Amino acid sequence: MKPSAFLVLGPDAYLVEREADEIVRSVLPGYKKGDFGLETVNGLVDRADDALAALAAVRQAMVQTSFFAEDKVVWLRNVSFCGTDRTSKSESVRDAVETFRSELREKGLPEGVALLVTGTSIAKNSALANTFKAMAKEGTARVVECAGGSAEAALKILQRTLEAQGRAMGADAMRALVDRAGTDGQTLVSECEKLFAYTAGKEPTVEDVQAICTFHGSDVPWDFADAFGARDLPAARAALRNLLSQKVDAIFLLIVLENRLDEISLVVDARERGLLAGSAWSPALSGEDREAVRDLGKADVLSRPGFMKARVLAQAAKWTRAQTVRARLAVMRAHENAVTVSVNPATLLELALAEAMA
Repeated sequence: MKPSAFLVLGPDAYLVEREADEIVRSVLPGYKKGDFGLETVNGLVDRADDALAALAAVRQAMVQTSFFAEDKVVWLRNVSFCGTDRTSKSESVRDAVETFRSELREKGLPEGVALLVTGTSIAKNSALANTFKAMAKEGTARVVECAGGSAEAALKILQRTLEAQGRAMGADAMRALVDRAGTDGQTLVSECEKLFAYTAGKEPTVEDVQAICTFHGSDVPWDFADAFGARDLPAARAALRNLLSQKVDAIFLLIVLENRLDEISLVVDARERGLLAGSAWSPALSGEDREAVRDLGKADVLSRPGFMKARVLAQAAKWTRAQTVRARLAVMRAHENAVTVSVNPATLLELALAEAMA
C-alpha cells in the first residue's frame, strides 16, 4: 500500500519546502509549476476564522475532482495553527482540527488524491502529527521530520544547492560560508546566490566569502535595512557609517537595501491594489493573482510566519507605490555607479539614501 497522506515538519523552512517539493514530484511525475494537479491552501494564518477557512478549503479540495489531471495533490502549506500559539489554542480551531483528523483517519482519501501538510511550527506531539504517525504505522501515510541546525546538515544543503545550480566551491570556502552565514537553509541559499553574484559566477574563495557574506547572528546590517524601511534617514546614515567603518562591502549594503525594498514593494503594491486581508493575501484573489502569488515562491513575504513578516508590514505602512519606485531607481543607480564609476562608495550610498527617502 502506497501512502497517500504526507506530513513534513521541522524548524528549517528551506528543508521543509524541499522535502515537500520532492513529494509533489513523486506523486505527480513531470509536474511543472502551475499544473492543475496541485492545489495549494495557505495554512499560515493569524486568526481562528482563517484557520477554519483553510481547513474547510482543504476538505473541499479533497473531494473535488480535477478535470485536467488524473492524480491530484492537495497541499496545506505552512500550517501555523497546530503549535503553541494563541490561534492553535482556540477552542474552535482545536475542534476543527479534531474533526479534520478524525475524518482523515476514518474515511481516508478519495482515489487519486494525495494530501500534503507542511509547517515549521507544527508541534511533533500535536493531535494532527499524532494522527499522521498512526497512519504511517498502517502504511497509509508518511511523516518526514526535517533535521537542521547542525554544521554537517548545513554543508549538505550547500552541496546540494551547488550541484543543482551546476556550480562548484572548495571545501574551505564552503566551511567559511557556513561559519559566517550559519545553518539556516534559506539563509545559506541566499548567501550562496549573493556570493556568486559578487564573483560574477566564478568559483568563490575564502576571501570572497569574508568580503561579501554576512556574519550569522549579526544584527548590524539589518539595523541598517530597518532604518531604511522605516524611512528614518538619520538612523540609516548612522548605521551606514558604522558599517562602512567596519569595512563592510558597499555592494553588499546595496543588496541589503534592494532586498528590503523588494519586500516592502510587494506589500505596498498588494495593499494599494486591494489584494490584502489584514496581514495575508485576500481569499478573494482572482485566479490570475493566485498564480502570480504562487510563482513568488520564497519571495512571498506574506507567506512567512507572523513574527517574520510583522516588521516588513509595519515598514510598508510608511511607503506609497510612487515612493518605492523612486527608491528603487535611486538604489539601482547607486549599484550601477558602484561598479562602474570611481566614486567613494560612502558618498554613493548616502546620496542614494537621501534620494530614496526624499
